[in-house]
Amino acid sequence: MAVSSMTDLLHRASNTILSKASIISHDYRTPAGNVGADYEWLYKDAPRCPKDGGILMILDGYVDIEISINAGRFRSPPILNPVSLIYRIADQVASDSSWPFLVTAKLGNKGEWPLELGFRRLGEFIAFVAHEGVPCELWKYLEIELPDIELPYDPSATAITIPLEDLKNLRQLKWTGHRHQLSASWLPFTPSFLQLLTDLHLICNLTLRDCTYILSHGTSLKKVIFDRIYKGFADEPILPFEPSGGYADRPCLESLTLTSDDDIGPLMEPFRFTSLHHITFHLSYPTMFTFYRLGIWKTIQTGSIDCFITEQDRRWILDQCPPTSKLYLGGAYGTLSGSNNGVPWERIRF
Repeated sequence: MAVSSMTDLLHRASNTILSKASIISHDYRTPAGNVGADYEWLYKDAPRCPKDGGILMILDGYVDIEISINAGRFRSPPILNPVSLIYRIADQVASDSSWPFLVTAKLGNKGEWPLELGFRRLGEFIAFVAHEGVPCELWKYLEIELPDIELPYDPSATAITIPLEDLKNLRQLKWTGHRHQLSASWLPFTPSFLQLLTDLHLICNLTLRDCTYILSHGTSLKKVIFDRIYKGFADEPILPFEPSGGYADRPCLESLTLTSDDDIGPLMEPFRFTSLHHITFHLSYPTMFTFYRLGIWKTIQTGSIDCFITEQDRRWILDQCPPTSKLYLGGAYGTLSGSNNGVPWERIRF
């Protein structure tokens, strides 16, 4: 893009941000202060956005947006700013706000930006969409995909932050990345943020205490997937949790999927899951006594358990589950005795 065109874009954006916001929502407010100064970083220090994608890609559907930044060792000067694309998406959403809004944010490690800068910029572009593009009340689905690399994060260096307190209708989150970013991020897993969610899918190394923290504060969660609970980090939880004693009811939770090489008993024991109907457990540790401690079997209708399990444990589980339950007992991490090894079963009496 020519320099004059870039200057014109900056001038037009500075003059139209307030009018854009008022068109999208009558109740929507722009950040306080000088608008041009608030978003100066978008023009002076933005990733380039060529037609072939390059460092930054913004892919918009009718009511969806995907922001992808590829970062790496080197930086390149900007050649095209994505502000006009964000405004175009905002116009589309403003024309029909009845659809839920999905934001997908991805940070790759094959581009020309330092990863630390790319991580910060990705959060700033999401924040810009929230402040100036699509009102927060329309946000319902969010997907975050970060590299499994610990990245430093300095909130004071961030030009604009995501208004987490305004994402009141956000319900579903799929999050991939390094466990460190659960707290050191522009999307920290605070108690108030977790209370918004009904569906959560985490793809990162977690400890039992991390998961307990999430279940403790995610009081509205209906479906949870913990992709990796790793015993090696047991003494290094990222999310602080102090047990309060007693039991906490979680009547909303209906589906729980987890993969763990650590005993899940301490995770499950502090809660009562009165509506838990589906489980998928992949357990790679000796599960002796685990199943007797879970207290979940009376409500289980469907699911699977992949682990080493004895015949005695299998019979005990069958006796605890409702007569109509349908489960799969497999031996992904061991073998099962009996004639139904690895075979889907309904209610079987021995």
